[in-house]
Amino acid sequence: MKNFLLKYSLFSIIFFNYLIINAQIDFDTIRDSYVKGYKGISDTSGKVLIPHKYDGIVFPFDTSSMILVKANNKYGAYNQSFKLLIKPKFDELQASFDQNRGIARIRETYFIIDSLGKKIKKLPFQHVGELNDGLAPFLLDEKFGYIDSKGEIIITNKFNSAQEFSEGLAAVRSDSLWGYINTKGEWTIKPKTMEKANNNNSFYYEPISRIIEKVSKEQYSDSKKYGLKNYEGKEIISPEYDYLFQVKNGIMLGKQSYSGFNSFQSWGLADTFGKILIPVEYGQLIYCNHHNQYIANNKVFDVKGNLIINVKNNYINNIGNYYYSVGDSGQIFNSSGKILKSYDEISINSSNISLIVGKKDSSGVIKYGAIDENLNLFLPIIYDNILLPSPYNYSDACRKIIVYKNEKCGVVNFDNKILLPFDYEEVK
Repeated sequence: MKNFLLKYSLFSIIFFNYLIINAQIDFDTIRDSYVKGYKGISDTSGKVLIPHKYDGIVFPFDTSSMILVKANNKYGAYNQSFKLLIKPKFDELQASFDQNRGIARIRETYFIIDSLGKKIKKLPFQHVGELNDGLAPFLLDEKFGYIDSKGEIIITNKFNSAQEFSEGLAAVRSDSLWGYINTKGEWTIKPKTMEKANNNNSFYYEPISRIIEKVSKEQYSDSKKYGLKNYEGKEIISPEYDYLFQVKNGIMLGKQSYSGFNSFQSWGLADTFGKILIPVEYGQLIYCNHHNQYIANNKVFDVKGNLIINVKNNYINNIGNYYYSVGDSGQIFNSSGKILKSYDEISINSSNISLIVGKKDSSGVIKYGAIDENLNLFLPIIYDNILLPSPYNYSDACRKIIVYKNEKCGVVNFDNKILLPFDYEEVK
């Protein structure tokens, strides 16, 4: 009976730990947002899944990764069922776990931890990367190798540089040459020069280590222009671009042009076979991970290049789960392009956690208020001007908003409670 209970207990622990890591997020139904300057996660109905009490949140990229949270410069983790498993206590915490083991750092020391944050093994390395495909790169004595989830050395430290594994391959550098190895440390693509650099200075471009469509890519240079070819030597993007790098859904392409003393950049997107999805003609191309879409100046495209939103005169930006057009006659859209709200003016706001909106009063003068990521009005539209704090400077001392009313300046909080009366010409 004791043996049965022991086996049942061990099975329960293993099964519980499996559930801890392998619940999967439906990214179409959730969003991260700020409330009064603190970040949390809620679903599209407004239900809070992770409380708004953190300085930052990092979403996982796959089903084996945790949701990282940051508070007071320490990192903790939730699982993908939004259960707090590791309270913020580590100086560094890797999101990826393998066999319920992960990597964390306290001060200068790295540890193997379990999925509840318990330290399993102290590691004697100067740096440890993420566990992917069961292995994590480590640095010791200025050379890189790989350990497994138990902290055992599987591939000895003999490389000058090493990246995380992806789909069974990792890019490593031996002296000045890059190649690919498998999880046994065997060369699958032997080291080779990535190309000579510009201006007679020798440097090398790292190969793109993420395997996309099962084809590895490398960058190459031709008369200071860049293109893409695969390792079979087939050219898939001609060398006519000033910038070329991998993004989540393809290859970002950029061109530099000049007019007098002014320079301009144009951006577009290609798939991994070289097909142009978004023309290289936009001054900005911003990826919005909530919807898997791109903002391109006054337009929004999906990752296949289909046009979703197109406004005539205003630029488009995003706030939380929504898009808005900047300037006069500003509008707020959902990811399908439906207009949700309209204002006489929407001001540019780099914080992406709140938005200054304006409407004309009865005399035709624009008054301003502020809405949050959920489009809720937290400052009424009664002010002559509003100065929102930057989210990068949020602290208890900085969660204050400078507002102007009737040619006087005061300070309110995120509940519109007056902290400093309107008795001043200026407040800094």
